Amino acid sequence: MKKSSVYYLRVEKGEKMKKAVIIGSASLLNSKIQTVLQKSGFQKAEVYKNLGNLSIKRHDWSEVECFVIDLDNADQDMIAVIKELKENDTSKDVPILSLSSNAELKTLKRAIAAGCSEFLVKPFEMSVLLQRIYKICKKEFGFDSKEPEKAEESTESMSIAEE
Repeated sequence: MKKSSVYYLRVEKGEKMKKAVIIGSASLLNSKIQTVLQKSGFQKAEVYKNLGNLSIKRHDWSEVECFVIDLDNADQDMIAVIKELKENDTSKDVPILSLSSNAELKTLKRAIAAGCSEFLVKPFEMSVLLQRIYKICKKEFGFDSKEPEKAEESTESMSIAEE
């Protein structure tokens, strides 16, 4: 049985991020990512199993600070979704983190060519996911492996448990 890890994320007060959008067909993974993002400074983390009939090119994504897209989706070509997001004026500059169980170089190259900012191979630890998201969103943060004795006035601490 894997030991549970707890990380304490320090986010500057007032640094609450707007919204993250998670797109992927794996409900359990989507839910876990959503929970971690909401505990880690995002005001909202929306989950879409797939974008179906939503017109990606015409949708207003202006409140989105980052996308987390699982490329392992049999229902929809996620590389095409990334390309469409990059053609939309409200999402073309929004960073995208791609997830995939496929670690082949050609998958990475396709994702980056489509417009991804970062690529993460599954399985991964949630702490690594957060590091990548904060990196592409250009936010500062830090992890502590032990609970802080007293939170400083300028920062908030949040615990993130990994199972």
